[in-house]
Amino acid sequence: DGSEIEQFISKEPDFCDPYSYSGMSEAVERINIALESEEKILIFGDYDCDGICATFILWSVLTELGAHVDYCLPHRIKDGYGLNISMVEDAVRDGVDTIVTCDNGIAAIEQIAFAKEQGLTVIVTDHHEVSFVEVDGERRFQLPPADAIVNMKQEDDIYPFKGICGAVT
Repeated sequence: DGSEIEQFISKEPDFCDPYSYSGMSEAVERINIALESEEKILIFGDYDCDGICATFILWSVLTELGAHVDYCLPHRIKDGYGLNISMVEDAVRDGVDTIVTCDNGIAAIEQIAFAKEQGLTVIVTDHHEVSFVEVDGERRFQLPPADAIVNMKQEDDIYPFKGICGAVT
């Protein structure tokens, strides 16, 4: 309606609190630790438009903050979608301490478990749907064993707009 349009184009838009995302506090806290400890951070993006934009935004911010940061965008044909075991192995070999996913990771349960076994910290930022698993006749969210998960489609998330792209997550 007209009031929503006016708010959207106003000089002081009414943005939602980013800390209303489930996992945001944990993700920020862990990234701050990585910055203070001068850990090597790898941003693992997606090869599509919002994944590339998300990767660039996060890389720009972390670079500005003085992070030791690099990024990886998989090849659609050679690597397929999302984090894979060989990319985690490459990260370990390259001395990466922390992986932050952009626009992927919510379904990478085995890959993130492997990364955790290798001693890596993993932070997932993703806007895709969370998988379900049937346990004792009850549907439950199936989340990867990451150190923090920022995804507005989690069960306890109160972020009001569930349809944003990966670059905003």
